[in-house]
Amino acid sequence: MKKLIKVFVISMLITLTIGGTVSARQIDSFSHFRITTAWAETRQLTKAKNDSQYVINLELSRGLNINVKNRLVNSNDDARSYDNLSECGYRYSYDNWAQAGYFYSLQMARQNWWDGAAYIDGSWSPDES
Repeated sequence: MKKLIKVFVISMLITLTIGGTVSARQIDSFSHFRITTAWAETRQLTKAKNDSQYVINLELSRGLNINVKNRLVNSNDDARSYDNLSECGYRYSYDNWAQAGYFYSLQMARQNWWDGAAYIDGSWSPDES
């Protein structure tokens, strides 16, 4: 019986060592982030999972209720999601075709060409959960 337990424990340790890599979701917060009609970019985070939506949380900033265009981009500024529109004060999840293990950032811009600069607060992650 002891031999069976030893074999089981050793096989579990080998399984965890070989295939048990656990990756944690990265989250970035931004405060007083300036956006205009041109794309502004957050810092880069590593995506942990394939087939996971990216998440954006936008807070109302200085009483402004604005819409913010956003998209996920890789380190070459190539889009890895469609352009999406988020209203401040809510949490959104969006589809993307980004791959796990690579660096991505969130680009944001004002919705309309006539909108002036604004400052927003919030957070984002390349993985929903």
